Amino acid sequence: MSRLSIGVMAAVLAISGSARADVQNWQDSLFSERSHDFGPVPRGGVVRHPFLLTNRLTVPITILNLRVSCGCTSGTASASVVAPGQSAIIEAQMDTRNFVGRKSTTLFVSLVAGNKETEIGLGVSSLILSDVVLNPGMVDFGLVSRGQVPSQAIAIDRIGKPDWRIVKITSASKALNATLQETRRQDGAVGYQLSVSLKPDAPAGVNARRDPPGHERPGDAEHPVPVGAQVRGELSATPASLALGNVASAAGCKAGSW
Repeated sequence: MSRLSIGVMAAVLAISGSARADVQNWQDSLFSERSHDFGPVPRGGVVRHPFLLTNRLTVPITILNLRVSCGCTSGTASASVVAPGQSAIIEAQMDTRNFVGRKSTTLFVSLVAGNKETEIGLGVSSLILSDVVLNPGMVDFGLVSRGQVPSQAIAIDRIGKPDWRIVKITSASKALNATLQETRRQDGAVGYQLSVSLKPDAPAGVNARRDPPGHERPGDAEHPVPVGAQVRGELSATPASLALGNVASAAGCKAGSW
């Protein structure tokens, strides 16, 4: 009896210790990254970064609230409840219009899973350039049907460096076309117009890129231009899923049959 009692007590202590560790560390595996640096960005735009939240627990996770440490930052969540094994996007957005120089802020995400609650900070930072200005700050095509070819123009101005030139434009996305035209070079200022269009074969879904409009010479810093679009496919449903909860079967029908 003495040996049996000791064995049982040891098992109980081991289980209790494991449960405490789970309560303490359950939030550590939710995000694959907790910070992002946009690097040098022209002043005038809103830069965005998606943080991926993956539920590796056995209970749903509820996203209660998003709050920020600075008015220049905001956030959105792609879902309010994340089922076990599913993922959601927490998008952090930084507005660069009212700041210059190094800027760091935090987006706080409040979460509940079962009887456990936590708040996780997601940090974003950037170096906002004072002498390169975009107007508007990004290309946002919004919601478009697949096959449409929307276009948008952005003015790029460089102040205080009259010999500055953009010699090349590159894109990380094959779904975009871009052209560049110099519009002025006088009084110490240089201006360009960047025209961006979406190709008709752009894939359906949310497409977001931070494409550089160009650089002065090899080795010089590139200046990214955020480009976003949500391409609607031939068949879509809103919302994508519908949760009915627990539904009682009708009289005379088998549960689970229609």
